[in-house]
Amino acid sequence: MIIWEKMKVILINIILVVLLCFISCESSPTFSSWYNPWLDTNILQNMISLKEGEEPQIITSSNIDNDFFNVLSNHYYCIGDTSFNGPDDDLTKDIKKQCQQNGAMIALYSKSYTDTRSGITGYGNYIGSYNIRRYDYIVYYFIPLPMEFQYRLNFGIDAWEIPNNMREEIGRNTGAYVNVVYKNTPAFFANILRNDVIIRINEYNINTYKNFYDILNTFNAGDELEVEFVRKDQNHITKVKL
Repeated sequence: MIIWEKMKVILINIILVVLLCFISCESSPTFSSWYNPWLDTNILQNMISLKEGEEPQIITSSNIDNDFFNVLSNHYYCIGDTSFNGPDDDLTKDIKKQCQQNGAMIALYSKSYTDTRSGITGYGNYIGSYNIRRYDYIVYYFIPLPMEFQYRLNFGIDAWEIPNNMREEIGRNTGAYVNVVYKNTPAFFANILRNDVIIRINEYNINTYKNFYDILNTFNAGDELEVEFVRKDQNHITKVKL
């Protein structure tokens, strides 16, 4: 009887552990199911991606927003992300496997604490409590800037629409928002910064980011351009040589 009681206790403890694991997982999808592709990589020509047998570079970040644009500025392109909330875990193996699946050479990884979930679980007369710390996870995946986007390096920026929250700050709706400044490019050496808004190139006013690229395409390598831009609430003029 004593042996049976000991075995019963061991069995109950195992059941409690299994129940606790089930609660912590909460029937979450697998890591790969959280992957969100930003672009079908099959449409990119001459794409440089992770090869079989190569190891991706996994960067752990404490400032994911800042580090995201820092990776892009080194002539990289983000092809997707993984984000979810879950219990404390080491995702290194999962991230590496995802990189092997989508070809990403760099993965930028961050997790931030959100809350602790507590409760009681049990089996029969055996009761156990649990405390599970939860985190927001975010992973971004990068490949070297594809040939399709190499034109951005001629001037040195990735231009986009002006964010709505900036329009009132700078007092205008027109212009091309500088989303990324690529390192060691004409814009980089002209000290144009992310969050600047380009409003004029030579005699041409810039209305939208598409307008910016259309005007830029009328110039040739070696041309020196006078570029006017807004930084916060101040207008600046600089020279950019293509």
